[in-house]
Parts: sequence; structure tokens; C-alpha cells
Amino acid sequence: MQSIIYTRVSSKEQERDGFSIPAQIKLLKKYAEDNNFQVVKIYEESESAKGSGRKQFNEMLDYIIAKPEIKYLLCEKTDRLSRNFKDIATLDQLINENDLTIILVKENSELSKHSRSHEKFMFGIKALMAKNYVDNLSEEVKKGMNEKASQGIFPGGSIPLGYLIDKNTKKIYVDSSRSHLIVEMFQMYAEKKASLSLISAWSKTKSLKMPRSGRSVSKSQVERILKNPFYYGEFRWAGKIFKGSHEPIISKSLFDSVQNAFKSHNKPHLNRKSFAFGSLIVCSECGCKITAQIKKGKYVYYHCTGMRERHKKSYVPETNIVQQFRNGLLPISINQKSADKILDKFKEQEEIIYSNQSKDKHRIEQRLAQLQKWSEQCYIDKLEEKITESHWQNITAKWGDETATLQNSMAVNGSPIHKIKTVEKILELLQVLPSLWDTRNLTDKRKMVDLLYSNFVLDGATLCYTYKKPFNNVAEGTQSKKWRGRRDSNSRPPA
Repeated sequence: MQSIIYTRVSSKEQERDGFSIPAQIKLLKKYAEDNNFQVVKIYEESESAKGSGRKQFNEMLDYIIAKPEIKYLLCEKTDRLSRNFKDIATLDQLINENDLTIILVKENSELSKHSRSHEKFMFGIKALMAKNYVDNLSEEVKKGMNEKASQGIFPGGSIPLGYLIDKNTKKIYVDSSRSHLIVEMFQMYAEKKASLSLISAWSKTKSLKMPRSGRSVSKSQVERILKNPFYYGEFRWAGKIFKGSHEPIISKSLFDSVQNAFKSHNKPHLNRKSFAFGSLIVCSECGCKITAQIKKGKYVYYHCTGMRERHKKSYVPETNIVQQFRNGLLPISINQKSADKILDKFKEQEEIIYSNQSKDKHRIEQRLAQLQKWSEQCYIDKLEEKITESHWQNITAKWGDETATLQNSMAVNGSPIHKIKTVEKILELLQVLPSLWDTRNLTDKRKMVDLLYSNFVLDGATLCYTYKKPFNNVAEGTQSKKWRGRRDSNSRPPA
């Protein structure tokens, strides 16, 4: 009689007497010899049976299916074979379809398709108890880990770069040879001197490597380091933050400064009070962001970062950028006479629209009155049982939807007064744009730029942009007029 042997241990049990794989094999071979079983294959597993998908276990199942002459599976006991319900269902299928018999030597029991119901029941109970044991063990382990965490002891996992662990005492201590580099990483990002990529490149120059892999610190690893509370004396465990007993490398205030830098889009931004147009403009040559720097201690120049490809850079004075933005105000600046003309034309158009809407208003009101009358009559018919409840619900729901649509139409197509007020305010702004610009500081100028323009490109020393709506309409509407400035909303600004 051909048979196979399956043995398994979990990592915690491998050193315990009576549970080792050699001890199991010895027991099962002795049983096979005493009962005239021919052992054709032995499977050894060193994984937990808590979850399905064990490599040796799956290979054994495939072997049984491929070799129908294998009729016996020898195992020490139930919990060596399985501690999850999916494997139990698979084994039950093999028992019934492949005529497999499972022999659990230490339990002095066997399971086959001829087994009595109470024997199958007992196997299920043992499997359930084995699963319950695993679940309880897992729960107790989690309790123990949480208790360690509450005491400030790091429960487990990879020790962060910049720390070491004493193998004897298991105490975590600062790696003095690397900790100062960790501090510098936090400082560089907090002070917005470098991006994640630049910090990663910098760490290579310092020969800083990850302890387990021995590889250089990647951009993603830099980010994980900078977001890890372990460095200021706390740690994350099971979704919570615990106060650690280990020595901090950085202060909490430095950590918070780094997190604030991350909130500003994970990029080192220039101080917009000094560099009003930082991170706003892109290079026409390579598409990189235009950045700014101070030369000779007081002059601000804008230039391409050149991160994607090298090319000749133009250094444009901030005063030049400011002037080009101001030049763009001219095509959308109007006088009182023009403002009055535009407003009169807008009112005229709105009155026509409103007149057409008014013609429809009477029809809509009539329809609403009719729907209301029908609804009231339909309700009376329902009460007098002339129509069924379901018919009343269906038809009133339909009329209700139509009523809501008509009412919304009337609300949208209301008086044009609010539209006219909005246009009046915009026209008032357009009359004072240049003088308003001249009296504002750089921070306010940036706000005006954000309001009026979009799609900023620096082509050499020339700044290009488009107008936002509705200002693009003003620019287009003044093309044939005697205004200074560019002739359309998408061209370069006037010189």
C-alpha cells in the first residue's frame, strides 16, 4: 500500500523535543513499517499552518491528485496537518474524490470516505480547536506586544537607520557613527535646502547605507526616515503612537518642522515673501520649474532648475518679471467710457435673455399649477379607492420629478441683477489695475497674478502666459481698439 508522509513544525517549535521534523519522520516511518505501508515520498514543512498556501503542503496535494495510486497520507496529528478551514475543505475533497485515507498516528485515528459521521465530526472539532489555539496564541502575542509598547519598549520590527540593538540585552541605542547624518537630513529638509532626491544623493556621498540591505538610502527610504517618530523618541505600533524608552536623535520641534515641509507638497519651496513667483513658472526649453536665487546679497534672479536636461540658462531679474506681468495688465485695462460701454452691452444682452426667459416663465407657472392640481385630485382618487396605492405612488413620483425640474429652471433663469453686479465689480477692477499693481508689495502682486493669469512659461528672458476667464474675453474684445499691449490672450507680453 503506497503512502506519503507529511511533517510540519512552526519556527517556535523546531527546538522542542517531540515536535522536531526528524522525530515526526521516525514515528511515522515506524508506523508505516509496522503496518506494511510503502512510503514513496516524504514532505517536510517549516511554516505555520495558520494560513493556507504552504509550499510543501500544496505540492503534496498536487502529487496526490497526479498519483491516484497514493491512497494513504500519514501525519502525526491534526494540528500538524492543518489549522485553517480552507485546507480542511481541500483534504475532505481528496478523501471523497480520490479515495484518500488520512491516518493521524498519535491520535490513533483515521479519516476516509467510509468513516462514520462522528469520526468526521471529531476531526472537524480537532481542526477547529487547532485553529482556535492559533487564534488565541495570536491574540496573546498581540496583547504582549501592546503591553511592551505601553512600557516604552519597541515591540519588534526593523530598527531605524541611526540606531543599533544590543543582541544580549535587546536594548536599542544610538549609532554614534551615523546619528549626526540623520540629524543633518532632518535639518536640510526642514530648512527647505534640499528635496528628497537631493538628500538621497547627499547620503551616498556620506557612504550612508541601510543596515540590512547594505544599499544606499533611496528617495522613498529618505521619506520614511523623515516621517518616522522614532527619531524624536516615540514609535508607531498597531496604528498608535507610543512614548519610547530609547534615546532620541532629534527634537520634536525639528520633526514637526519637517512634517510641515511635507504638507507643502513635499517640495522645498522658496520663501514667497522674498521670491514672489517661485514654483509658478516653467522653462520653455525643458519644462522644469523656474527657481530663484539672490545674487550679490540683494538682487533676485529667476532661472531654470535644469533638473531634466542641461541647457543654457537665462538669469532674469525679478524686476524684469514684475514689469512683464505689469505689461500684461494693459490689454485688460479700460477707462470709464469703455467700462460703461461694456456694461451697457452686457445689460442689453442680459435683458434679451431675461425677456426670452420671461416668455417661458408663464408657461412653466401654468404647468406647475396643472401638476399641483393633478396631484391633489390623484390623492383624492386614492382615498376614494379609484386608483391603487402603487399607481398613486408611481404617478405622483413622476410629477414630483417634473415639478422639481421646472422649479430649478425658474431659479436658474431668475433676474439678471446679480450677474450685472458681478460684472460691475470686475469692470471697476479693470479700470485701476496698473495703479493698483504699482502700489502693492510682491506678496499682493503674486495674488493678482494668480487671479488674472495662468500657464506661465519663461522663454529665455521673455515671460509668456494666458489670461484667465473672464479677462481673456476682455483682451479679445479690445483687439481692434487702440490699447497698448499684446494683441491676443495667448501671445507674448508687450515689450
